[in-house]
Amino acid sequence: MEVITRAIDKLFPEAKSTRLKQLCPTRWVERHDSILLLQEMLPAVQEALEEVSHWKDVESASMASQLLCALHSSSFMISLQVKARVFSLSSPLARFLQHEHIDLLNAMNIVTNLKGTIEKIRTNAEEEFATIFNASETIAELLSTSIKAPRRTGRQTLRCNIETDNPQSYFKVSLFLPFLDHFLSELNSRFLKHQDVLKSFECLIPTSTSNAEVTRTQEESFKTLLNFYQEDIQIGDIAAIGELHMWYERVKDLKISSREAINYYTACHQDVFPTINTLLKTLITLPVSTSTSERSFSSLRRLKTYLRNTTGQQRLNELAMLNTHRELDINAAEVLDELAKTPRRLEFRLS
Repeated sequence: MEVITRAIDKLFPEAKSTRLKQLCPTRWVERHDSILLLQEMLPAVQEALEEVSHWKDVESASMASQLLCALHSSSFMISLQVKARVFSLSSPLARFLQHEHIDLLNAMNIVTNLKGTIEKIRTNAEEEFATIFNASETIAELLSTSIKAPRRTGRQTLRCNIETDNPQSYFKVSLFLPFLDHFLSELNSRFLKHQDVLKSFECLIPTSTSNAEVTRTQEESFKTLLNFYQEDIQIGDIAAIGELHMWYERVKDLKISSREAINYYTACHQDVFPTINTLLKTLITLPVSTSTSERSFSSLRRLKTYLRNTTGQQRLNELAMLNTHRELDINAAEVLDELAKTPRRLEFRLS
């Protein structure tokens, strides 16, 4: 740690970060930051690895030499630049998904914008990758190496065996385009498959509150919701559609600045608009991401440390609840009174 810190202070004295970030196994937003920071501090990483590779500690020197060899590989430098380019665009989405109070509507809008941007890069792949390749060549010069395409063989089954001697063409076909296609595929499978459900819920939130009017398309979407959640709806379709029209009239009198579902749900009276209230409650409770559970996994190592390795399941659950609900005020006297009800050999006293 001290070696990389000295290298960063030497080569990047004005840098805001003085150390690299680890790849967090649970929180993806940390992976964005780690990739972007590594791409920025790559010369300092090389200098630190070169220093460690000359240590007398054989294990550390051998590991540093292996990492240094991987650092100089063309595929690593190209992959790092490609990830940095894409992750710089997806980083706002990753940070937004960490918020506790997000709804499916806002999340889908950001995902749709990100997908459109990545598709533009995919369409202009020739120009985009030319910029990435030039940046990789610049970094290769700083690391005293060069970008080269791997050799081709007559029979290859473990990697792409593209018939070209041009490094730029090879890495565009073997790395850049597959990564973009995979990224778009993951966006579709993880987020955009909710679009059909979201389109139906949009009828509950008018685009304009001043002149909101129910259209024929919105009525059809509303009927789709009524049919899908028929077990939760207590009234008939005709009465529910009439309630939708009255809800739009009510929205005209509301001064809601944003189209967040939670704001409309707060303004929707349960007794006056029971159907709309139920559907809005469903919308705001639809899971967008797993950030909350990711935080719990990240906190687990602080709850169950080496000294608490024999912690029972009940105690661990109680510690997790205390860690989750930190806003609650715990009265130490009440806790001791509760514990004192059970006979113990140790006497509890307030200091």
